[in-house]
Amino acid sequence: MTEIWTGSMHPDEPYSETPATMPVWWGLWIVTSIAGNISMRMSIEAGLFGEYASDVPLYKTTLYIDLFSAVTGIIAAWLILGILRSIAEAQDMRIQADAFD
Repeated sequence: MTEIWTGSMHPDEPYSETPATMPVWWGLWIVTSIAGNISMRMSIEAGLFGEYASDVPLYKTTLYIDLFSAVTGIIAAWLILGILRSIAEAQDMRIQADAFD
């Protein structure tokens, strides 16, 4: 994502600054993935994929982890939308500028 940002915003400056939201988005995306994986593994351990959950307290814990994963995923999605919007605008401006050269 950093390379796309740099190529769109400052193609002549390979080490230009990225927005402050990019590392936050990246961290949240990783946390969301890890939490989802942990929740799925705990669900299997709780017997969720059988007829009924055999370990109800563990199953309840997986629900809280799922909720946490959903919240972090929504925040990550909101952050990446802003980043992608800026990239799209920069690329559109470059395309228009190239068309009139």
